[in-house]
Amino acid sequence: MENSKNLIIIIFGASGDLASRKLIPALYSLKTQKYMPGRYVIIGAGRTKITNEEFRKKMSEAIVSFSEEKDIDRSQIAGFMNDLYYFPIDYSSVSGFTELKTYLQNTDNEYGIGGNYIFYMATPPGLYEIIATNLA
Repeated sequence: MENSKNLIIIIFGASGDLASRKLIPALYSLKTQKYMPGRYVIIGAGRTKITNEEFRKKMSEAIVSFSEEKDIDRSQIAGFMNDLYYFPIDYSSVSGFTELKTYLQNTDNEYGIGGNYIFYMATPPGLYEIIATNLA
């Protein structure tokens, strides 16, 4: 399996249980197995108002608790955390999505991603439509 192109992964609902128990540990595992691209960024987006550092601490703890990796190397986790960010957003706010667009463009330029984005909704199904509509 070859690595995909450089990318930004945006996880809506990133402060929730699915992201911390499954998604972030799985992405970490892909990183340790060298299946992540050379340049990538993971942006957690959610309604919870937390900082990048608080999010990184929570996800670091989640990797230790829920990763299927047998040997957890905390220095590898620390390296993985460097490319993990958090963006607080109100899903019903059009201006929040305008700010997210600007944030994505700036991050894309900084990392040289090239516009390759994956959006993942780790939210209740009732939020899918409003998030998709505001993304458009």
